[in-house]
Amino acid sequence: MAPLLTICTIAYNQEKFIAQALEGIVSQRTDFEFEAIVADDCSTDSTAKIIAGYAEKYPGIIKPVLRNKNIGMIANSSDVMYRATGKYIALCEGDDYWIDPLKLQKQTDFLEANPEYAICFHPVTVLTEDGNVADGFMTREVPETTDIYELAKGNYIPTPSVVFRNNQEVIRDFALLKSPVGDYVLHLLNAQHGKIKKLPGAMAVYRSGVGVWSSSRPEEYFAVLRLLCEYFEDKNEYLHRLLVQKKNRIAANYLKNIFQADNEKRALDFLDNMDDNSKKDLFKYLVNAESSLADIHSSRGWSFLQKLYRFRDVFMPAGSRRWRFVERSLKFLYRFLC
Repeated sequence: MAPLLTICTIAYNQEKFIAQALEGIVSQRTDFEFEAIVADDCSTDSTAKIIAGYAEKYPGIIKPVLRNKNIGMIANSSDVMYRATGKYIALCEGDDYWIDPLKLQKQTDFLEANPEYAICFHPVTVLTEDGNVADGFMTREVPETTDIYELAKGNYIPTPSVVFRNNQEVIRDFALLKSPVGDYVLHLLNAQHGKIKKLPGAMAVYRSGVGVWSSSRPEEYFAVLRLLCEYFEDKNEYLHRLLVQKKNRIAANYLKNIFQADNEKRALDFLDNMDDNSKKDLFKYLVNAESSLADIHSSRGWSFLQKLYRFRDVFMPAGSRRWRFVERSLKFLYRFLC
């Protein structure tokens, strides 16, 4: 008989934490069968040995995947989800752990009774590297029921809290996108298929600063949003517009901070690494910047860059030889005039 739920756990060099994660898994009390696929990505410490020990002790629950070659975070995560046989999938990375033995029962009961929901999550307790604890943590407060449009404003679903429906189309698209940051992308892909429920009470602990999916740099976050904009462009016009606005806001604030730090080379490198469509989106946004970004204009360099790119966008078709020539010329002028 197939399990109703599959727990997907990825691990790499987490010998200090993996046992606690596995204890939280095997201590779950449910009235249904569940499995835990635990994939070690060729760790160089004793993580794989610890996983193998738990698989021997709990053969009906722990299904180990012990790789002899490192394949990377996203590939490892995608492979584990492909292997899931349950109707539902729960995530718990190797450095996080669950503290409520009824967590899976509560979340599965809700999803079973409410087919219009695609995702169920809860707050988590955060354990920092220095040992401090923050109870009931979420990145931002949201209502009990939300949807993909709220999620497009920013992630609020802690990874070890989530349970979602096993959708192979979502898992395939997640693997194909190859995003540098995994959890937010996965949640948005799942949220296409139903509403999002927040249950009360912290039922898991998230270790800040040591996770496999750590906080991304602004450049990486911009890259993630660019991938999402491309993915949703022909699927959902309103969602695409929200994501484009968010992508532009992230880029604008990042560039503002760089200019304020007088790091013009880094700003130009960031612009150089953008694709043409992202550049056009950003510069249109700058020309029509929201009032909340008015302080950007206090930077002479920023204001001048806006004017230069306004000129180029009005008169030059994106991607043309003329467009690229003018861009190089504008950068040359910028270095001397600002």
